[in-house]
Amino acid sequence: MSPSSQAPGWELWVPRYFFVAGTAAGAYFIGSLLELFGAEKHRVISKVAFYIAFPLALLCPIFLIGDLGQPARFVNLFFTVNWQSPVSFGSWVLLIFGGMTFLSFVDNLIADGKLTFAPFSNLYNRIPRKIYAIV
Repeated sequence: MSPSSQAPGWELWVPRYFFVAGTAAGAYFIGSLLELFGAEKHRVISKVAFYIAFPLALLCPIFLIGDLGQPARFVNLFFTVNWQSPVSFGSWVLLIFGGMTFLSFVDNLIADGKLTFAPFSNLYNRIPRKIYAIV
């Protein structure tokens, strides 16, 4: 009896998700390392990395919803927490990662002067950037 193999049936949603999420995570990781350990001259590179990470992180839920078939299944992942399920755990990691990329993105927009109206913009300084990078 020969073992049979079966294709996972991912089509193109999951490979796209892995590529986009990996690129976003890599960019954010590089930006975070430069934010924590780099000099001021590396700030330009970390800004670019944070500008790349947030839009790519926004695409990730779209690909996951496409794989799950309907948005209700994706939303359900946040209300029924199953830490044994990689999809449930990954959705929470994606939520936290998306929040950190959003904060870093907004922080850079304020620092560059591209976002003129921002409540609490006087609180954005070097210390919160390091906190986002650590998380």
